[in-house]
Amino acid sequence: MLDAGAAVNAAVTAIRFTISGNAGVGGATLSYDDGGPKTVTANASGLYSIRVPSGWSGTVTPSMAGFTFTPPSMSYTNVTANQTSQNYTALFDCAVVTQIPQTECEALVTFYNNTGGANWYHRTGWLQTNTPCSWYGVYCAGGH
Repeated sequence: MLDAGAAVNAAVTAIRFTISGNAGVGGATLSYDDGGPKTVTANASGLYSIRVPSGWSGTVTPSMAGFTFTPPSMSYTNVTANQTSQNYTALFDCAVVTQIPQTECEALVTFYNNTGGANWYHRTGWLQTNTPCSWYGVYCAGGH
């Protein structure tokens, strides 16, 4: 029994849940609002994790220069459990490339995708930057 004049100190820990998955590309930024705008950055493999309070509702939107994402965002209502495998597909957008014509960029992207580029031993820069002339093994001259 507590004395009527006694103070009670109790630590309260807010319950938080995780929204996690793969953004589709390393370095992507995932934006959301949790009492103000916030962001997390996907690791080099594209994995991300966001901690939100129980009952959180909002939208998570991935972004990265030179990429479009499917889906473009994911909405959540009253989160009361971990949300795993919240995956996006990132597609390289040749429209932002200025070093070479868009059609040549698209040919390089098709080559990468059709030959298992994600599994190449040497793939530095491929579909990670909007400068295809810096991608491993690509040589450009005269804008081509």
